[in-house]
Amino acid sequence: GRPPDQPIAEPAAGAGPDEPAADARAKIIALLGPPPVAVDDLIRLDGCWAVVMEFVEGVSLSRLLREGPLPPGPALEVVGEVAAALSAAYDKPGPDGQPLRLIHRDIKPGNLQITADGTVKLLDFGIAKLLDDEAAPAQATELTQLAGRAFTPDYAAPEQVQGGDVGTGTDVYALGVLLYVLLGGEH
Repeated sequence: GRPPDQPIAEPAAGAGPDEPAADARAKIIALLGPPPVAVDDLIRLDGCWAVVMEFVEGVSLSRLLREGPLPPGPALEVVGEVAAALSAAYDKPGPDGQPLRLIHRDIKPGNLQITADGTVKLLDFGIAKLLDDEAAPAQATELTQLAGRAFTPDYAAPEQVQGGDVGTGTDVYALGVLLYVLLGGEH
């Protein structure tokens, strides 16, 4: 079967990659920058904004979990660092000085990299959502309109699975599932 942290995307008709909302989200994500989010630059490719992610040397959390569950102390440290990264992404001031209110929507071991010094880096903001983005409702950004409901089922909150509105609770739910997996070793 499918590994538990492999995302699915249900096909759906939707907007193209050069939609204004895609450009806006790429620009906002680029504002985050490291640390704790692995974003390096923002560039234009074929008329679309693209986020250049930081190359993070280390090991993915999903690879570490192949060796078994983590002890409670390190598991709580990982979850604490991810929570801090999510908070930083949510609270980071945008161009207007107001918080970005960005949610990740795909927290899972495969999107977390542990560096040689033990720092946890949050990767892959591909389906991130600005909660105040009037151009795209919370349940459907241009990317998810193009790809359908994109999420990783084993880490997705019920509202994601049901196609409802997402919010900060969506990431908190995934963080809880992550802690469960870190301590138990499997989903």
